[in-house]
Amino acid sequence: MHDNNIEFTLDWQLITGLGQFETEHIFLNFCIILGKYFIYACKLGNNEPTFAAFKIYLNKTKKLEYQLALNRHKVDIHNRKWNGLPLD
Repeated sequence: MHDNNIEFTLDWQLITGLGQFETEHIFLNFCIILGKYFIYACKLGNNEPTFAAFKIYLNKTKKLEYQLALNRHKVDIHNRKWNGLPLD
């Protein structure tokens, strides 16, 4: 069994989306909101939410957003948003 630990600090402003943030905080907030929706969707479908399944969901979201960015000629913005998050 692998022990995958991720450590980060959240503050109230980041969780609620209130306040001024650096670009990486905006992306982290996006991931938190996406995670909340993922948990909700799992519970609605009577599935247990797991981190592995969330990573798959996040990767699908990344690919969908890439296609949208490609169609709108905004791939550079997409790459800046998802930079540093190796999902593939």
